[in-house]
Amino acid sequence: MITMKQSYEIEYDGTHNVCRMEIYADTAADLSGLDNLDGVYFLAGSSAYDISTGDLYVMNSTGTWILQPSANQFQNVYTKSEVDSIVSDINSDIVDAENDISKLHSAVNEILLTGGKNKLQITATGRTHNGITFTVNPDGTITANGTATANAYIQIAAIPAQGGLFDGAHMMSGSPPGGSRQSYAMYAALSDYARYDYGSGVSLIPTELTGSINIIIMIYAGYTAENVVFKPMISTFSDWNISSEFAPYCPTLAELYALVKSYHP
Repeated sequence: MITMKQSYEIEYDGTHNVCRMEIYADTAADLSGLDNLDGVYFLAGSSAYDISTGDLYVMNSTGTWILQPSANQFQNVYTKSEVDSIVSDINSDIVDAENDISKLHSAVNEILLTGGKNKLQITATGRTHNGITFTVNPDGTITANGTATANAYIQIAAIPAQGGLFDGAHMMSGSPPGGSRQSYAMYAALSDYARYDYGSGVSLIPTELTGSINIIIMIYAGYTAENVVFKPMISTFSDWNISSEFAPYCPTLAELYALVKSYHP
């Protein structure tokens, strides 16, 4: 038995009188083959309520009643193996996320305790020497311009040889590619210890030195520098192997604390 629940305005579509309806059916069997009522054809989207089960049905675009799952019915049913596989994937994602968080914590701790990738803090101000003007840029790079009437240099930092930066092997870089004893170089020197970077980087392992190692940029006599940019950096071997690209100096947490205290003792 079919009972009208609710109907909407009837229209003539050129062939039939049509309407989107809501109806009651004693059972789902009453809906079988039912596509019109009292000469009015049901439009797609019409709905029916099965009184015997409480199930809802809707008419699709082909004129067929299809069951609509209620809000508390399962949309998907999985086998145990499928559930186990889903749980395994979730657990794997959790492990990956925990590893990523652990790596992030390690990276943040390293920055806080040791500073960023570049450990070299530039202490120099710009100067002109033997025809070369050295400009210290805000990002820690050094620009050289002019013709060297004699060897021209700028000392950009002095670092204690024992402890600190040299507590283990590091890489020093910063000279543009193409450096030589006839053009330019960046080097670290203390007494007889000297390591030159001509554009490819150089390792620093001063294990038995005392005193301060001077970090120097040199333009050799006769060379004309036209906006030659040095990018001084000292980094650990591990950071260098990841990327040799220049990064500006980043202070350690202790250095930041000391800086704040200097302004607010």
